[in-house]
Amino acid sequence: MAVPAGGSTREVCAGLGAFFGTRAVVALASLRSARQRAGGPPVPALPPPLPLPPPVQSAAFPAVRRLDAAGVALRRLLLTARAGGATVAATADAAMASAAAAERALHAQASQLATVESTAATVVDPRARATVQAAINPLLGDLEEGVAAFEQLLAAAAELASASVGGAAATDGVGPATQRLREATDSLAGLAHGLRTVAGLGTVAAAETTAGHRPGN
Repeated sequence: MAVPAGGSTREVCAGLGAFFGTRAVVALASLRSARQRAGGPPVPALPPPLPLPPPVQSAAFPAVRRLDAAGVALRRLLLTARAGGATVAATADAAMASAAAAERALHAQASQLATVESTAATVVDPRARATVQAAINPLLGDLEEGVAAFEQLLAAAAELASASVGGAAATDGVGPATQRLREATDSLAGLAHGLRTVAGLGTVAAAETTAGHRPGN
């Protein structure tokens, strides 16, 4: 995988972890440890692991399956698009970093949804259960919206990769395909930031609701 030119440590690690998977993370950890013992140059810190996927019976499972399939295809397309020149390569690298961050946020959203579903199944009090269940649909809606935005990025990457192969990726540095990828990247980045901002609020609210409606309260 090409390392983004001028990319930050966080972007590089996110790209490695998302593109190559667990083996790359383990290999990088071993390399980092060896470099530290030998007194060599530092190796970038590892990104935190993705949350466990939701169970098959979870409402989040279909969306996560779409997300994972789109992520694999996206990285292949962006690697192809990088052949379109420096401007296109920089845009592809930014999209790859944004995609890695969005994947992490969306996996966290799916994990939160699965937790709420599990909580609802264990709550005995009917009023408390209904309140917890009411949190499921908004979480699912945000997850599906995020996956749809990710797939829009995938479509823009496919267009850019096709233009790059055909030699029409850019005119005067920025062509329409490049610009559409930038817009899709910005949209996905904004959505992922929103998910990260409110990630803890739903869980806290559900926990407080459950505690407040325990029998005897």
